Amino acid sequence: MPDLLLFPHCDLHMALTGTPPLKLRLVGRGDLDATTKRYPLTQIFPAPPGQTAPVKFEFLEPHAPPGQRINAHLPTVAADGTVQATVAGVYLFQARTVPAAATEPEVYIVGRLQVHKKPVAWWFGNDSITTALDTDPVKGLAHAQPSIYMEFEDDAAPGTDRIGDITGHGYVQLTPVEPDKLVVTADGRLRGLVETPTPPAGQPAGSTPLAGTMAGLPPRNPLPVRVVSYAKQRFTLEGVGGVRGGSVAGIDELHNILFVAEGFRETDRRLFNDLVTSSVHDMFDKERHQPYPTLRSGFNVFKAFLPSQQYGLTCGFRIGDNGPTAGKGIPVPSDFTADKHYSTSELVARVGFPKRGETGSRSALVDTWTKQGLRFEPARIDNTLIDRWKAQQSFGIMNASDTVLGLQLGGRPADRDSNSSITRVSSGGDVSGTHSPFILRLYEFYQQPDNRLMSLDPRRHPPELYATDSLPNPGNSVLQYINGLVYPKPGTPLPLGGMWQPDDLAFKRSRGLVVIVGHEELDGGTSINAQTLTAQTLHLYKNPFFTYDASRREMRRNLGTINIDENEFVDTIAHELGHSFNLDDEYEDIRGRGDADKIIDMPGDNVARFGYLQVPGTSTGQIQAELIKWFRLHRMAVSSRLTQNAVEENGRLRVTVPLQDMAKWKQMESRKSEVFVDVRNVEIKVRGRQLPFTEDADHHLLNLRIDRVDEALGLIVLTGVPPSPSGLRTIVKGAVVFVAQGSATGEALYVVEKAVQTHLLTKKLPLNSVKENVEISGEEDNPVPIAGFTPPHFDQTTVGLYEGGAHYAGGHYRPAGGCKMRSHRGPSVNGKFCFVCKWLIVNRVDPGYHALVNRLFYPKSS
Repeated sequence: MPDLLLFPHCDLHMALTGTPPLKLRLVGRGDLDATTKRYPLTQIFPAPPGQTAPVKFEFLEPHAPPGQRINAHLPTVAADGTVQATVAGVYLFQARTVPAAATEPEVYIVGRLQVHKKPVAWWFGNDSITTALDTDPVKGLAHAQPSIYMEFEDDAAPGTDRIGDITGHGYVQLTPVEPDKLVVTADGRLRGLVETPTPPAGQPAGSTPLAGTMAGLPPRNPLPVRVVSYAKQRFTLEGVGGVRGGSVAGIDELHNILFVAEGFRETDRRLFNDLVTSSVHDMFDKERHQPYPTLRSGFNVFKAFLPSQQYGLTCGFRIGDNGPTAGKGIPVPSDFTADKHYSTSELVARVGFPKRGETGSRSALVDTWTKQGLRFEPARIDNTLIDRWKAQQSFGIMNASDTVLGLQLGGRPADRDSNSSITRVSSGGDVSGTHSPFILRLYEFYQQPDNRLMSLDPRRHPPELYATDSLPNPGNSVLQYINGLVYPKPGTPLPLGGMWQPDDLAFKRSRGLVVIVGHEELDGGTSINAQTLTAQTLHLYKNPFFTYDASRREMRRNLGTINIDENEFVDTIAHELGHSFNLDDEYEDIRGRGDADKIIDMPGDNVARFGYLQVPGTSTGQIQAELIKWFRLHRMAVSSRLTQNAVEENGRLRVTVPLQDMAKWKQMESRKSEVFVDVRNVEIKVRGRQLPFTEDADHHLLNLRIDRVDEALGLIVLTGVPPSPSGLRTIVKGAVVFVAQGSATGEALYVVEKAVQTHLLTKKLPLNSVKENVEISGEEDNPVPIAGFTPPHFDQTTVGLYEGGAHYAGGHYRPAGGCKMRSHRGPSVNGKFCFVCKWLIVNRVDPGYHALVNRLFYPKSS
């Protein structure tokens, strides 16, 4: 079973009186059906009548004294899914499968249940909501799920929250006022039957109302629901001037970037258009974003606008409302940190959220956590951190924002993924001071997503179409919308949206080159959906402003005019698009070494893992430098991209290159007795991976000689071609023909200088002059002194191997001391791509530019 889902969700609430019974379901989510683009769902609990479901629910009371957290009054789950509880309180739990064979892993999901005395009020957690049109009465899917929140009677003793998220719990009966326009499922999701018409200019958007009622509590105003057909064709794809202006000539040969609006209202259309235009100019003009400006002829840029009902994105994380400034919230958990102490989010992940009304001192809390058997380092906790930790509470829950594509920042505690383990972890006992695997597993609930991560909101995208961001989820409504985009070319409209659809069977140049621009001031940006989409907000603010309604229940964003930090916006886009070229993050945000001992290398072309490079049989941290995949990247003195497949006959190879390149090849012809020529196929895997290269003679022809050059035909005839090992060799259009720098002297040069290679091969250690592989560093790294090598003016641009990258402080490596993939901010080298990342982008977009980029940007010794 690849995935396990818990319904209604993983942050549950029930009351001892005043609410209907809370019933749980466990559903298995299978692998993607390539035909329907859906993930099949199969209920495994409750089991059909007469059968027993192979699952267990096990609870823990985290705030109870050590040794008493597993007790007689813990909640239970009946065979029909009904949760039974007798004592108010906060409980953690796991639901896990019980495999028949010991060799099969158990799949588990963790959650939290809060048991309250009784409800006081409920309300919709949306001012309005947008859902998808799907008229199929049999196979149709319901998309959007309105959030529903509830206030409970104050009961301070057990420390439960006053306001809880009861979405999908079934406590509130949802009914469409116009049943011919809307269907509501048992889980509270909405399926649109009639698309809401686009209103005339200046008129408010239409909607269909959704009513909600709950016995014993006051009714609420109906929720306005807007229905959008995401899959239909829209003739709204526009070219952006400044690069190729959205030219469709030779479009299949280009890397096409698409900017898409999210959270921009109709009144914000001009703001979006102006921002995209100026950002494209900056990205393809400014030196700090090289090699994009050099490669501008290999790119095309488009934009598409679909208005939202509200601006500002949904905050998945809770907002602490007791900060020092009234109306200015604190994200829960937040990333406050100082020196080498834990950040508040790191402490929460280890010891949980504070109990409401927590007043304990540092020493008392550390003593309790030690007796609870939690894993933490007391030395990394001071009084300031304890005060910040105690503030990680919120009375209210922020309303969701009604944006058209349904993106969120961070994530809700309610929305969790399952995990698997070959080790069986059952409840066992609660012994003071013992590191119980069961208790440590349940505390995984407190590991929350980074607040700046953007993702598709699970309450806007159903589980049949959206699993996790590590998968391409090809059926989701964002990709449906993009797929329907048409370029309104006069006379022959062109449906171009398919260029950006992920295909795991074939490489597509424009895969991942979609930038979703979020009209939001909070810091957010990430590559999502298996690197098929990039999302970015407009500023770096950390703390959202909010307001409560008169009853101090309903919490909403208090947004004014959103300030735009355009430099930051463009810097981040240039970085995030790097992921679409299979460049991994090089920064550090996790202490220690993580998964460094895995023996497989990292898939990112610019990062490496210790376990793959490790010298066998040693424990000294030494690496085999000859395995570093960017060691084999040539520096090129002359280079061209083949414009058609090469023709091979009688030991000769005929290659055709652009006519404008012929002058440099005529010059090489005049020196043909001195220079060697290489030809290499440019092979890109489905998800953009390039390294390591395949080095055999079917893929890379070495040390060929020039026979003749025909300027009129763009033809170069090469001799010395060895036999094909397979007999099937084809040098294809897009391959690179080049003269390596140093070829005339008989020693080709690589991006890692020879002296640096020798140092790494001899010392078998990374180049960092400051050895720190435990604590996180955000700094650039300079290399150690290297015999026979004078570093460039900016030492940190030296190409080699540096420890710290792929999010980890140790055991993961990157090519240079500074790079845009490590930090895209600031005026220093960090704001620019290192030469290896430049090389990789050039190789994918147009390898004919290798020689120019080498000449202009290689970090030469000073």
